[in-house]
Amino acid sequence: VVLATRYMSLASMCAAVALPLSALAINQLRPGGIQPVPSSFVILFAAIAVLTVLRHRANIQRLLAGTENRPGKKVDVPTGEAKEDEDVQ
Repeated sequence: VVLATRYMSLASMCAAVALPLSALAINQLRPGGIQPVPSSFVILFAAIAVLTVLRHRANIQRLLAGTENRPGKKVDVPTGEAKEDEDVQ
């Protein structure tokens, strides 16, 4: 997701949501004799996914508005003069 969109927050949310879905898929399919994922883990993974999405609410709003920063994109930073009472080293 990061390589395709360059949005780290979107990648974090996708990974968090994919984890419980993957655990559920493993439990349903059990390919190659894989042990099932305990239901307590699936609940924990789902809680982590919900918390991750809630934590990224501001990022979601910026993504929808098209104002989310991307790594590698130059951001204009205003250059201000240091105040006289601040120590500048």
